[in-house]
Amino acid sequence: MNRMQRRRLVNGGVLLVIVFLGFTLSKCFWPNRCPQGTDLDTNHSFLDLKSKLSHLERTVFNTKQTPPSFLTAKTCTFPNFDPFDPAIIKIAVGNKTTLRCDLDFMPLLTYIDGRNLKVNTTQVDISLGTGNLSHCRYRNITGGPFDYSSVEFSDWSKTFRESVALEEDIEFIEVECFRRKPYNVSISKSYFSLVPRRKHLEKLYNVRLKKRSIEYQPQETLNIVMVGLDGLSRHQFLRAMPGMYTYLTKTLNSFDFTMHGQLGPASLPNLLGLLSGSTLEEVSEWWDFAQPEDAFDLMFKHFENAGYRTLFSENNTKHGAFYWGNRKFLYPQASFWDRPVHLAMRADKGYIRRNGVCLGSRPISEFQLHYLLDLIGTFSDKPAFTFTWIDKVSHDDTPNVGNIEEDLFKFYQTLTATGYLNRTLVILFSDHGQRWGKLRLTPNGYVDSRNPFMMFTFPPWFLKKYPYLANNLRENTRVLTTHLDTHQMLLDLLYFKSKEHPPFYKSRKGLSLFKRLPDRTCNEAHIPSTIRLHLLL
Repeated sequence: MNRMQRRRLVNGGVLLVIVFLGFTLSKCFWPNRCPQGTDLDTNHSFLDLKSKLSHLERTVFNTKQTPPSFLTAKTCTFPNFDPFDPAIIKIAVGNKTTLRCDLDFMPLLTYIDGRNLKVNTTQVDISLGTGNLSHCRYRNITGGPFDYSSVEFSDWSKTFRESVALEEDIEFIEVECFRRKPYNVSISKSYFSLVPRRKHLEKLYNVRLKKRSIEYQPQETLNIVMVGLDGLSRHQFLRAMPGMYTYLTKTLNSFDFTMHGQLGPASLPNLLGLLSGSTLEEVSEWWDFAQPEDAFDLMFKHFENAGYRTLFSENNTKHGAFYWGNRKFLYPQASFWDRPVHLAMRADKGYIRRNGVCLGSRPISEFQLHYLLDLIGTFSDKPAFTFTWIDKVSHDDTPNVGNIEEDLFKFYQTLTATGYLNRTLVILFSDHGQRWGKLRLTPNGYVDSRNPFMMFTFPPWFLKKYPYLANNLRENTRVLTTHLDTHQMLLDLLYFKSKEHPPFYKSRKGLSLFKRLPDRTCNEAHIPSTIRLHLLL
């Protein structure tokens, strides 16, 4: 049997396996047909079949990349499939249009200007006609004490028709506007997140910054802004947002970590590694789903104690990374946490629409990124550590994730225009790839599921000032990495080149991406055996 015949035989075998998988697992292709928490990685039938097909995987998936010069013969490589294969494009990319949530919902008639809530008179005239607005009102939203699974509402405010000043401590509000005729008919509803300065805490933040500066003498202070898209693989990011990828790599000279691996099949183990430096296996020795997650000691605390403003935004209050299975925190994990407003919107029947990608008349991505930009604008002269997690638009509708590309463009362009990008590390990333659907059953989809994307954007001056770091980062984009490594790098950046030993726990597992990573096997990188894609050659 010649080489071509062997290849045809292997390809035919893979095709038969895919067809058989499709027949066997057809009830679990799509999220609404799966029992909650089920996917292809946790389906025992699939795992059994996968173990029997390891010889096929090694033959078909083993297309070598050219490794960096410093790697040894033990190189752990990724299969090198074409992400733009026409057959894959047909099932992986939808009809790309900018996400419009305002076309099938009540008009947005109010907006926030500083600490003022104003009526958009131009939009009122367009939507209602001149003179047809009766009044608007708002009420304050707060989280329930010691129970961030519920919210409390204040009484409704006095009515207004033009604008109203908001109290300094207000963070989240619900707004309603009413038509004049017929009287008292609600014609506009919206929710807003605000960022209060909390002047009573200014001295505390300032003294923490001073303590960090004097005791540890860090050479640099960069803001850290992380924006995550749940369930988006690197290849799908390339396919769905080619313009965004080109902008990041060509205009902003961002680092694309091409061999980024996952620490588990779901969000929790990956984000746990990123934010705590621990694996789910480690914490499971003393924690289970019935226990509060405050015990994870997420790294918000490190930055908060160093004088940074911290922000944590996760939109899915029930099935999100830290909430699925009735898990919860007892206390806010960051200074600014928008969970109360998301709980309020979830309780407002019909407000969250289109499988969670629209919040009233606003896209979920625009809503969360606006909150992040508000914090940046409020504390433009203070360091910040932010974590924004967007899930529905990428996790449940992967072919159409490109619909939010414009929101991401605007976000980066705002950071650039305001000068904020010049003192900030921006990390755009994911936790894992696609876990179900037609694409997942192809060889490309199998690769995609194990290879989440991660992009770093540093200020140009920082890379120029520290060229050895730029070189190490560049080399590390072509070797096996995980979020355990990202975690350690973020701690290194918090006390960048400190004169004294920094006061934080050094990870036993992660290796800082500021240092040139050694050649590692999947086991050495702490990637569980059940989800390994990388092949030890």
